[in-house]
Amino acid sequence: MTNSNMNKASRDSLTISQKQLRLVEGFTHLSERAMAQLIQFGRSIALKPGALLERPEGFGNEVFHFVVKGQVTAVRSWAETEASDAVSKPKSKTTDEADREYLALFSPGDFFSDGFVDQAGEDDGSRIQCLAVTQSLLLGLDREHLDALMRENPEWAQELKRHNSLMRYQFHAQQQKVRKMVQDFFLRHGFSFASTLKVVQLDRCIDCGGCRKACASRFGASRLDSFGPRLGRLAFPTACRRCQDRRCLDVCKFDAIHWNEGQGEVQIEDACIGCGACARVCAHGAISMVQVPFTSADFPDPIPACDENGQTDVPGLYLAGPLAGGKGAPARKITGKIILEHIKQQQAATVDPKRVRLLIIGAGPVGLVLARSARKEGWRCLLVSEGDFTPSVHKEFGLREEGQGPVDLHENESVSKIAKLDNGKFFISSSQRDYRASYVVVVPPKGQFPLALLAHAGVRVLQPGTESMVAFAATLGTRKVADKCDRCAGYSDQACLTACPTGAIMEIEPQEIFIDSEHRREGETENFSGVPFLEGVREHQARKRGKRKFSWFWPVTFFAMLVIGLEAFLRRTMPESSFYYLWQSWIGGQEEVVFSSGKGFGHWLGYIGGSLMLLTLLYPLQSRLGWFQRWVTRNSWLTFHLWVGFTGAALTSYHTMMKLDRWAGIASVSMWLVILSGIFGRFLYSRVHSGMGLADFEKKSIDQEQRRLGQMVDLSVMEKIDSNEPDPDKPPGVGVMIYLEVRDRLRAWWLRHFGLRHIENKQVRREAANLMADRARNARARKYLARANKLLSYWNRVHLVITILMMVVSILHIVYALLYKAV
Repeated sequence: MTNSNMNKASRDSLTISQKQLRLVEGFTHLSERAMAQLIQFGRSIALKPGALLERPEGFGNEVFHFVVKGQVTAVRSWAETEASDAVSKPKSKTTDEADREYLALFSPGDFFSDGFVDQAGEDDGSRIQCLAVTQSLLLGLDREHLDALMRENPEWAQELKRHNSLMRYQFHAQQQKVRKMVQDFFLRHGFSFASTLKVVQLDRCIDCGGCRKACASRFGASRLDSFGPRLGRLAFPTACRRCQDRRCLDVCKFDAIHWNEGQGEVQIEDACIGCGACARVCAHGAISMVQVPFTSADFPDPIPACDENGQTDVPGLYLAGPLAGGKGAPARKITGKIILEHIKQQQAATVDPKRVRLLIIGAGPVGLVLARSARKEGWRCLLVSEGDFTPSVHKEFGLREEGQGPVDLHENESVSKIAKLDNGKFFISSSQRDYRASYVVVVPPKGQFPLALLAHAGVRVLQPGTESMVAFAATLGTRKVADKCDRCAGYSDQACLTACPTGAIMEIEPQEIFIDSEHRREGETENFSGVPFLEGVREHQARKRGKRKFSWFWPVTFFAMLVIGLEAFLRRTMPESSFYYLWQSWIGGQEEVVFSSGKGFGHWLGYIGGSLMLLTLLYPLQSRLGWFQRWVTRNSWLTFHLWVGFTGAALTSYHTMMKLDRWAGIASVSMWLVILSGIFGRFLYSRVHSGMGLADFEKKSIDQEQRRLGQMVDLSVMEKIDSNEPDPDKPPGVGVMIYLEVRDRLRAWWLRHFGLRHIENKQVRREAANLMADRARNARARKYLARANKLLSYWNRVHLVITILMMVVSILHIVYALLYKAV
């Protein structure tokens, strides 16, 4: 390590007690004597999140580390890594994933040798290192003392060997391509210390933004980002994950964030002053700083009134420093520069600057800076302080004694009176003498205003809860506060989950997604699975239950529409075979069976179908205006929207018998365009989203394979090709798509026959050529999907425009038919 001091600063020497070891699995069988020896010969190591584990000094050739508390991960790095924040900071979209690979996770009870501690990796320039994921405590023990303890405690030795065997099996099991990818994703994004996750299943998401809008509507600002890290068919929105270590609580110095044990949530209180400390340490970027307006409730104490220049109701009397501190947060900060600029604007041009006498009450940093600036303007200044000036202040400002300047320092004086004289000057009385000055600036220490003194001088004092305080708060604008998802604590539902019309977003524990609990051997804890990322969470859960959810509602609807359509067809073509004719014959009726869109059965099909189509408008109204939300969820409204749309379209088609030779046929064509745009739009949208995730999943697998081959042969030709590639996230045009298809096929042929001829092993050369072809195909797929995603962004607009056209023509048709009894 080249910067060991940084790492040593992140480690504290702590003594591990026997009580702590007794709570860790694997140490429960040790005797008191063995436990004491373990602590005596071991070395306790405390690591902060993101700190590197170093090999303890003074130990033998091999050292074993036992995890007592927290989590530690093993990382293979291809770049210089020192005090890394790779596991303790949120990952941006530009994070380079190629320079780091996460190999293993060690939790309390696990142990590992120093083979994972700052060792050279394979012959590829990499290093293997250990980093703390959370605040961690480890016990280091060299091989000599460990062997001695194992000989004296055979039962414990057997337990260690069994646990070591399981860990080795588990480590090798994770090297399978898909599992390795899932493990890397799991550790890279800090899911190992999360208690809960919000998950979006991409093939169900239609990107309507309902989750964000509902959250923003309830709390004033959205507390989640719909799409955070993605892998396969799943995306993980940026929202609070209720970390096990809850590091955001420790950094708050204002007791504004706490853990609510009853609700199981980290909550931010109104006392937040917007310092941003909690947001900076949040490992997932789930805490954001938002602007909220000041209210009179933010000012529980009386404050003197002043404007944005520090000018009070008394001309020439100013307030400086952090003013109007709402709950500890300065609502307005008046600097000396602001005051000086305002005085110069108010000052008459004929006044000699040397005759301007400025008295500053309070000698804090703001007052001292103000005095220095006033001295540069050539003004005479007096600094009056209730306490003593420090030697450095005397050296800087005590210029009067040296005869070099106009700053007077007056210590240990308390001002008892400020009064405005008839000549516009101020009279100031202190505990030692009286002063006269052109301007007075009061610098209260830490916002503690001398209210009585200011009120006596004529300054208006605003009282809490009064109308004047309300008006004052309205002039201050906004302030920063921390904001985060607390799973809608205090509400009966979570806004984002309720608002999703397709059920794409869900909340789930990490183990339910990442861990394969069906095929786990006894004793294993982290056997990763890629199935949910390839199938989807809900489909995977349904498959595990042995059935897929399929409502009886839709089969009944399809059957009913089939029967009604068959009856309409028979009445029009073969009346004697219709159900109604057979029923009439059975009961002895003589009514003639005919089919007409202007009367009878056909006419009622038009009324009912048209009414159902009108009901489809309820869903967009509910989505945009929030109607009926308190009674029915958006998921149910979408189901209702789809049902009335399909049923109404079917009945209306039976009503017209698909005659399109009249002007009213425009409504029929528009109706089916609406239906088809809805069905295919949603289908394509979900498939594009899912396809983008799966393409990224495949890219990670290809990158792993390239890294493996790169350790065997020279693949620099691929790096040259990559350097000339356009931005993969930029959607290409149709012409570019055709060019890419032709270019990549020619490039694959060239690589197979010429570009990789330096690889002597034919099998490896074939694998490298196939890898390059897969990379090109994957890159094209991601470009095409990006183009499709951009085009589909207009889907909702097209769907809505066609719907409006259909409704207008349908209403005209209905009005015409009612007025003129015609069709």
